[in-house]
Amino acid sequence: MKKKILYAVSAVLLIIAVSVTVYFVGADRYKVYDEENTVTVFSYSSHEDVILKKSGIKLSENDAFLPVEDGYKVLRAKDVTVLYGDTEKTLSIACETVGEVLEKCGITFGEEDFCDLEDSAPVTDEMTVRVHKVTHDTTQVDTEIPFETVTKDSIYVKKGKTKTTKKGEKGIRREERSNTYVDGQLTESVVTSDTVVKNPVNEVVEKGVGGTVGGYEFSYCMDMNSSAYTYFENKRNVTATGVPVGYGKVAVDRKVIPLGTKMYITSANGKYVYGYAVAADTGVKGNTIDLFYETYDECISWGRRKIKVYILE
Repeated sequence: MKKKILYAVSAVLLIIAVSVTVYFVGADRYKVYDEENTVTVFSYSSHEDVILKKSGIKLSENDAFLPVEDGYKVLRAKDVTVLYGDTEKTLSIACETVGEVLEKCGITFGEEDFCDLEDSAPVTDEMTVRVHKVTHDTTQVDTEIPFETVTKDSIYVKKGKTKTTKKGEKGIRREERSNTYVDGQLTESVVTSDTVVKNPVNEVVEKGVGGTVGGYEFSYCMDMNSSAYTYFENKRNVTATGVPVGYGKVAVDRKVIPLGTKMYITSANGKYVYGYAVAADTGVKGNTIDLFYETYDECISWGRRKIKVYILE
């Protein structure tokens, strides 16, 4: 009886072994790698869902099941924070390298933006990946160019005094720069253009030096117009200062030349000399002097002409 039972069990086991052998002979073998664990699966179907189900491995929402040369591998999602400018994005993502994270994170980067980590750097859980944002702009800066002051000796300014005869004007230098910023901080500034858009104009200051004319020391000179007058018939022929008219007694506008001022007068070209004179009379206006001559013919001969009036010290 025992022998019959033993024979029956052996027959059943033989049938099972044969069946299993027949089954695996027609199936393909796949390896499934799940981090440190490896599972071998035999399947007639190569579809990943079938392989995953047969492996008994459970995937989380963001995990990935990827084909490899001899089967599949499970890539577990990791929490990664990407920092870019003012943007901070935390992802649960199944990636092996930093480069893959940056491709899949949904942020558009500029061509010159760069990361502290290499693209090939492995992804670890709760890691932070910082991408530096590179921007450019151009700026224009105007700076003043100071003017110089030129001092010239002059006989047309009172001796020892100065007079600005031409106002100085500052120039303008324009500099254009190409600037590079990393995360909003200026890291490089290159001058691309440096141009003088306005040249400075020198200021001219005249200094009175006086001089000598006809043996007299003068303080300064004035360019004026002149006319001539002589004695008046049936009149007192006395000047405004109370002295009799006569050669060297000239009429002036007291607002231009005060009465009593001593002067030396020549024609503008210096060819004709009236000589020493005193501002003794009035009756003219503005930049004109009326010269006294003894005769009418002398007055006509002088006529109206440009003169130089040297104001004596």
